[in-house]
Amino acid sequence: MAWNTLQMQRALDEIEAIGGERMRAEDLRQIAPTHLEGINPRGTFEFPIARYAHRLLPSVVLPPDPRSQRHTA
Repeated sequence: MAWNTLQMQRALDEIEAIGGERMRAEDLRQIAPTHLEGINPRGTFEFPIARYAHRLLPSVVLPPDPRSQRHTA
């Protein structure tokens, strides 16, 4: 869904740039990234939240995820 949202925003930005005006709120209410095919709402996704917590939750400090640490020899 995040990829769909990003692609939809890019398309919207391009349409608005070409047309020279913003999309109407009524039209934007009719689209959503969840209405597209290819999304499996029952699937399991593993997301390394600790790795991206500083960007997603800037007010929350989580300990670093040991799986995201690179090992150097």
